[in-house]
Amino acid sequence: MRHEMREILFRAKQKSWRELPKEEWWVEGYPVKYQPCASKDEYVYGIVPTYASALYIIEIGPETLCQYTGKTDEQGTKIFESDIIGFIDLYSTESGYSESSCLGEVVWSEEECCFHVTNRLSAESWEVLDECKVVGNVFDNKDILDEF
Repeated sequence: MRHEMREILFRAKQKSWRELPKEEWWVEGYPVKYQPCASKDEYVYGIVPTYASALYIIEIGPETLCQYTGKTDEQGTKIFESDIIGFIDLYSTESGYSESSCLGEVVWSEEECCFHVTNRLSAESWEVLDECKVVGNVFDNKDILDEF
């Protein structure tokens, strides 16, 4: 049996995002932690962008580092941890099945070692990633979840 490997990729908000146009706030690539000065006990967190060589590192806010789930939404947008997605949740009732429009956050479960979606009515968390739409992320659009 042959298994297909998923792409290992991360996304994070650039440390200097406030000085940049909105379309440049986020960078995709591979995370690194390095010590710029050997004499100091300071570390810098960065991402080597997918389009660059290992010599090019963009400094990031480490709290915004999110892993790619290996899935894309209905429009082909990559789904990352901490994304807010819209989906139709199918759940069981006494009279059969019912549907509900939901918004949820994509989170990593340490206990189960997989991605989950919050705010589900059904038990099948991973399946909602197959038919959803990315509507934002918790760093830029937290108010979307609060209003829902």
